[in-house]
Amino acid sequence: MGLRADYAFTPLMFVGRLVQYDSDSDSFSSNLRFLWEYGPGSEFFAVYADERSTLERGIPEIKTRAFMLRINRILRC
Repeated sequence: MGLRADYAFTPLMFVGRLVQYDSDSDSFSSNLRFLWEYGPGSEFFAVYADERSTLERGIPEIKTRAFMLRINRILRC
């Protein structure tokens, strides 16, 4: 099961959120993505992702966590 939400600040900049539940592993995973196209074909991405176990009561325990950045630039000669 999953839930997705996206919001565009401008046609070239948006943020998106994805939350998923996996009943086989009893875990929730989520990510938050930011995309900015700062030039034609050139983009900046920032992504935060985590996975949490739901086997125990209370606040779910974090199994994995990651933060990623990516920048690409189109060069024209």
